[in-house]
Amino acid sequence: MSIDSNAGPAAVADAQLRGHLAALAVAEQVIRTCPQLPDSVTTECHSWSTGSRVVQVYFHSSKIGVAALARALAVRTTTEPHSTTDPRPYTSLEAVVDGVQVHAWTLTDAVEQSDDLLVESATAEVQADGLCPWRRVTDTLNGLIAAGVPAHIEPDGHISNPAGDADSERGDR
Repeated sequence: MSIDSNAGPAAVADAQLRGHLAALAVAEQVIRTCPQLPDSVTTECHSWSTGSRVVQVYFHSSKIGVAALARALAVRTTTEPHSTTDPRPYTSLEAVVDGVQVHAWTLTDAVEQSDDLLVESATAEVQADGLCPWRRVTDTLNGLIAAGVPAHIEPDGHISNPAGDADSERGDR
């Protein structure tokens, strides 16, 4: 979206409003698409640059959150030191969704390097079958419901069969 530099205040306000609404729509799409909810989502569309619409997505100390969103948006993440004076890992992604820039990031503690193995393991598992673990759980539960098999999720997360003929903890099928 571009606006003539000689345009009046009403035209600038209208362009900025459209920019904000576009960024908000993409923010909603990102939140609904990402398997892990981010800790913060902000949007930007400045009056001096209404064509520059941005959605910032922050995951608190969660490389897995950034990796999950990257998979959902079909982009790659990068991890590098935060700065020359701060070696903590800064993991981010850049994407464009419906003409809106999306930047997601996290900053983790240097002592959490073992977290890299968890991220690599989770990423490899998801890439192997193309599905997020939570998506597999949801698909399985929906399959049970569609097949008429009763299932109940307890408040503690335990999945049970009210009929009593199978138990998720025992691994019965």
